[in-house]
Amino acid sequence: MSKKIFSQGEELVVTVQIGKSENVSKSKKLTIGLAFHDIDNTLIAGPNSIGEEFTSDTEFIIYSIPKIPFNYGKYYLTIAVYDEYVSKLYDLIDKEIVFSVATEQTHYGKIVLEDNWGVNKN
Repeated sequence: MSKKIFSQGEELVVTVQIGKSENVSKSKKLTIGLAFHDIDNTLIAGPNSIGEEFTSDTEFIIYSIPKIPFNYGKYYLTIAVYDEYVSKLYDLIDKEIVFSVATEQTHYGKIVLEDNWGVNKN
């Protein structure tokens, strides 16, 4: 992640570089797990790549959120690389990636819902 400050609603892209390791055999299926924590260490989201076909031969894996739903604040990203069964951990970057989200309006809660208000005109 090259940016450190995002606007709420902006796209967030995480690029995970898969390094070559003697511990991981060639063409081994991998599961990538991400965890987004806020400043209070509350887990906001924990997406993973279960069901995707990523292998140790892949150089880069891309994860994207088209519109960041997180509210104003500071966030920590954890990236974990596991075998396909999530039983063996190959690599862990634990909350070392820090980024912030800015908002133009005041919102309450941990996320900003993409919603609509209206009036029934009957």
